[in-house]
Amino acid sequence: MKCRPVVAPLHNSFRLSSSLHRSSAAGCLSMLVLLMGTGCIELPDTPPLDKKVLHLEQNWTADEREEFYHISQGTVLMKADWFLALEQPEIKFVGTVGMLRDDDYMARFGFLPDEKSARNPQGLPVGLAVTDVVLPVEGERQTVVGLTCAACHTGQLEYGDTAVRIDGGGAQIDVTKFQEALGASLMLTAKTPTRFRRFADRVLGANVGPSERQALKQEVTKVLRRGVQESLANRSKQLYDGRPGGFGRTDALAKIGNYVFGTELDDANLDHGGAPVKFPQLWDSPWFDWSQYNGSISQPMVRNIGEALGVRAQVNLDPRSERFLDSTVDIEGLHRIENLLAGGAPLQGLQSPRWPKDVFGELVETRVAQGAELYRSHCQKCHLPPLQSPQIWESENWIGNDAPSMTAGLQPPKQRRRYLNLNSVNLGAIGTDPGQATQFFQRYVKTNRLVLPSLTSGPWNRGRWEDRDWYKNVEPTREMEYPETVLPAGVALQRLTVAVAERYYDKQDFNEDQRELYNGYRNPAASSRLEYRPRPLNGVWASPPYLHNGSVRTIFQLLSPLEERDRVFYTGTRQYDPRHLGFKNIRFRGAFRYDTSIEGNHNTGHLFDAQPLGDGVIGPLLQVDERYQLIEFLKSLGPAGVPPATFLVNDD
Repeated sequence: MKCRPVVAPLHNSFRLSSSLHRSSAAGCLSMLVLLMGTGCIELPDTPPLDKKVLHLEQNWTADEREEFYHISQGTVLMKADWFLALEQPEIKFVGTVGMLRDDDYMARFGFLPDEKSARNPQGLPVGLAVTDVVLPVEGERQTVVGLTCAACHTGQLEYGDTAVRIDGGGAQIDVTKFQEALGASLMLTAKTPTRFRRFADRVLGANVGPSERQALKQEVTKVLRRGVQESLANRSKQLYDGRPGGFGRTDALAKIGNYVFGTELDDANLDHGGAPVKFPQLWDSPWFDWSQYNGSISQPMVRNIGEALGVRAQVNLDPRSERFLDSTVDIEGLHRIENLLAGGAPLQGLQSPRWPKDVFGELVETRVAQGAELYRSHCQKCHLPPLQSPQIWESENWIGNDAPSMTAGLQPPKQRRRYLNLNSVNLGAIGTDPGQATQFFQRYVKTNRLVLPSLTSGPWNRGRWEDRDWYKNVEPTREMEYPETVLPAGVALQRLTVAVAERYYDKQDFNEDQRELYNGYRNPAASSRLEYRPRPLNGVWASPPYLHNGSVRTIFQLLSPLEERDRVFYTGTRQYDPRHLGFKNIRFRGAFRYDTSIEGNHNTGHLFDAQPLGDGVIGPLLQVDERYQLIEFLKSLGPAGVPPATFLVNDD
């Protein structure tokens, strides 16, 4: 078991020469200060924060919305009093330095400000929570600040003087730059006497003695040293060099594997990430049969524990420890989040927003009708019938939790449930950037002393594939035996997340019915498929940019031939284009330059073109007016209605 930082790593907040890799933290600081003068952590200016926020009807009360914004999932950035006491990582010789948590500074990373409330007494931005945890290695209780589900899954579209809030939509935060600033701020605090004095006054109080201040200084230095060690390990592997996610994206599966099986277990498991994906919209997703863009996870508790571990919930991976598999993961919080999203019946939880006509303009009904015909002809075979149509409740669109693909080789849950049976489109047919699917397919990890028991006697489910130049080196099938200490990353993650959940259930003395309830009445099925899974398109207008990797800026471009798509564009703005359905392309200081020629960023595939179908072409060339007709129809799509009685009768 390795020591961990109790603060996010410094990542690329400074780039060190080979000699400085071996230097002291003071040497790191000198390089940091030098680079900060040249704009190392380049951020956009503070966006306007005075726009009127419009909350659309999405089947949540105001209190449920606020609960989602700040409910903990057990992640640990750092001690809460430290976070609240840190200053912005800026060097000023005149004037005062602002606080890191200030709304206008956090907004530069894409965080949305929020008011003080009973659920947010510190007035933190959407997506941050203060909670008490017991560190699973040390056994020490701490009050910490961490990222919530809402940090990555609360969107906003800005038009004129109105900011349209999209609950469950993809956020536009830059997690990497936020972590860089957090690490840089802590380093400046540790190495600048006057800054540390102010920090200590805020954390301890102005009247404490030198011994308490020295103890705090040692603790900060210890945490900082761990963060530097992790950063240097990441740098030595060049984990994310040249392929940053920017605003609204992260290489989620790679980073989960790197933190859990690399940082927490063995640096040999650190793997070069290179397939950032956009933060997906969450409405209806609890009722999908499989989640993740590549359809790799089915059970909600497994999915949510993996996500929490990926954003730095902590787990004890030392089999010799009496706290083995204890974690900071907030199982109760995750269960509550899932209930908020799912609701009490199929597709009755968080719902997609309806097009706000008074902000973005009225719909043209003749175009809506024309677009509906185009949708039936070109889109429905992959994206299913519109959820607002009665057709969606037909049995062919649903799959039971007792289906072989859903049971993971285990007995199905006692309580029968049905889930929306999404289609799968293999990589060769859809032609979009394959990186997210192929990298997960290829990755193996060493578990060393960490023996994770098998959950199923069935084969590791590997999906269909078709040959294509980009991934000819990927084996089409791998029904291979592997030693228990070397596992496919998906198998290892499946086993670990199940073990973390079961550890909590055992400590709470849950019976079988309680375990099924918390697991969402699903077995922990997992898969590694060379496929992507298209979802229903209600609310798609509110979730730009497009494709799984966010490589196509607008819906209009998504309906266009490849040569009409932006090869390079800029992200970081929330200014919305209601005609083409997407964010505007605005180059500004601190914007992220999205280059689609980079592996992982390709904007190919999902093409409507005058070429034979296949190899990324999915439909005929659409005339410009036809594209606008489809756009008008997509604007009109709403959430599902109430399930018919005949549908619910079939569930226990």
